[in-house]
Formats: sequence, structure tokens, C-alpha cells
Amino acid sequence: MYCLAKRGTPLIRANRFTLTISILLVASIGCRSDAASNSAGDVVPVPVLSLAESALRAAAEIKITGKQDSVLLSHPLSPGFRDAMQPQFDLMQRLHSVAVESRIRYPRYQIELTPERYCGDSVSAALLVSAITRLEMESVDSLEGTPPYTAYGEEHVFRFRRVRDAWMMTAHHEITLPEMHDREAVKKLRSICQ
Repeated sequence: MYCLAKRGTPLIRANRFTLTISILLVASIGCRSDAASNSAGDVVPVPVLSLAESALRAAAEIKITGKQDSVLLSHPLSPGFRDAMQPQFDLMQRLHSVAVESRIRYPRYQIELTPERYCGDSVSAALLVSAITRLEMESVDSLEGTPPYTAYGEEHVFRFRRVRDAWMMTAHHEITLPEMHDREAVKKLRSICQ
């Protein structure tokens, strides 16, 4: 399981069924192994996983702050995912506005990212991840009864293409609740390697 801790610091956790050894590298910006495994045991290259991770962190931070430009400036990989993620970022900005109108703020967040499926070659790749996001909640007016957090789980399909020597995200799709309830639709969406 690829886990993003407080403020998006990445950690690698061992999944006892797919990994026997967990490598934890600590650096000033976090820690990361050279690759992560998905449930099928395929190795997800770090550049591909890093783009997906950074894109989802940026989306959560836009939901918290409502500021796309400053959030994306803080993510060095954003040129590699901004175009593909723009509809998601616009949605997160709208959700931020709803929180502001409801007098709610989100001081901190956590994301746990699990690669579920990966397939790729030297020029293109596809990645299915499940992500659990937890946002701590506070009332702007310090009102009693505000829940301490909100959490949600999602599945995301990312597509990538190598441009010169760098990977670029070319498409993103969050699997919706109606799609989840349509057995054929969700099966097709999760079949990223076909």
C-alpha cells in the first residue's frame, strides 16, 4: 500500500500478500522506494506512481485551500498532470466553495494510495489506484457538533505517455458511484490493460 501521511508525506507499507520486505527511505521531502507493487504483482515505475500521487495530493490541497495556481506551483510534477487533472481540480475548487459556505475548514489531510493494476511499456502506461482520503474538519465558528473528519474512498484510472524522457499523464477518470453500481461498466473501467 502506498500511503500519504500528514501533509502528503509518502510512505511505503508492506502488503503482507504481495510484499515480503518493506523499504522505508527517509529524506527531507519524504520517503519512497524505487517501485510499488499492485495486487497483480506488477511493478509500478516510480515516475508513473509519483505523478498519480502528486496529482491526488494536489486535488486534496485544492479542496482545502481553493487555490489552484498556488497549490500547483508547490508540486514540481504538476506540468506532467495539470491538463489531465484539470476537471478534477475544478471540481475540488467547487467543493472548497461549498465548505466555505458551510463555514467548514479542513486543516489537515491524509491519503492512502494503493496501486491496484498497472500495465505499460516504454511509451505508454495505465494505472488503476484506490485512494482513501481523510480530511480533518473544523467549524469556522467553533460550533459544537461539527464532525472531526470526513473520509471517502475512490478509484482512479490514469493513463500516461512518455514524451521525450519524461512521463506525462494524458487522462484521468475517477470511477463514479453510478459506475460502481453498474457491474459491466466498472469491470470495463478496471480492465485497464485491454
